[in-house]
Amino acid sequence: MPVSRSSSKLIGVTGATGFVGSHLVSALQKDGHKVRVLVRDREKLGGGDKQFDIVEGDLNNQDALATFCNGVDCVVHVAGAIAGLMRQDFFDVNETGSKNVARAAVEADVPRFILVSSLAARQPQLSHYAASKDAGEKTVRDILPQERLIIARPCAVYGEGDKATLPLIKALTQRVAVLPGTKHQQISWVHVKDLVSALVCLAQNDDVPDDVVEISDGKQSGYLWSEMTALAGSAQGRKIGLVLLPRFIVSFAAVFADVWAKIQQKPDVFSRKKVNEIYFDDWVAVPCDIDGWAPKIGFEQGFGDTLLWYQQNGWLPRA
Repeated sequence: MPVSRSSSKLIGVTGATGFVGSHLVSALQKDGHKVRVLVRDREKLGGGDKQFDIVEGDLNNQDALATFCNGVDCVVHVAGAIAGLMRQDFFDVNETGSKNVARAAVEADVPRFILVSSLAARQPQLSHYAASKDAGEKTVRDILPQERLIIARPCAVYGEGDKATLPLIKALTQRVAVLPGTKHQQISWVHVKDLVSALVCLAQNDDVPDDVVEISDGKQSGYLWSEMTALAGSAQGRKIGLVLLPRFIVSFAAVFADVWAKIQQKPDVFSRKKVNEIYFDDWVAVPCDIDGWAPKIGFEQGFGDTLLWYQQNGWLPRA
């Protein structure tokens, strides 16, 4: 039976200045919803007339969280740490921050809470990031009633405006793509537009899926690196070679990356722990069933659209 939907809801979004969060705010507004955002610095939202409520504060500011949650129909908690100098840096945001938002949502009697986690939470032993995402899921489950909670686990996300996957897209524009990974790895991907459209559906549907929803572009077996290289080449009208770097080379580079990050006191996504994630064999998302939603963008189209955006915005040279 089709679920009923409200024509307009007030949706609270954390992480609105980030890659996924900024796309989500736009998608919610296009769908006719009112939006409230929690941000540490409103200047990071950019200029222009913002057609949404802005609450200034971080994930540890109880007053700001209370204001943010007051009267909203749904909280979509996107904010998270993907890099850190220490293990605790990840847990402070992904576990403690999530706990604080969840408690504020309970106190404000928010009907629905969507935690945007990560597929990495399935393998907490691999890295500090994965462990913190798993811990965030557990602490939110302890606080929120099951009927109000949805845990969304996106797989690898890419798309227009994403700096994290820029090196991958750049590598796939070369004659020979040199990438870290193994021949038999299977990796699910999702374009950010498909991800946020799924989150919009989850926020507005009256009925919700049980517990955890893993979100991908729908390719059931994920992608081998050879498939991704072929699709990227097809999007550019040419063939691309592929060289996969052995793990020891990437691990060696990660040691220097960690040292440099500590010297600069600036965390980087690439680290020794991240290498465990990079070389894990199975990052295939379980197909999900979200009423009113289906992924529309496969990797070939998504790669082409993302590459064009990078070129138009000066992130990569034009062909």
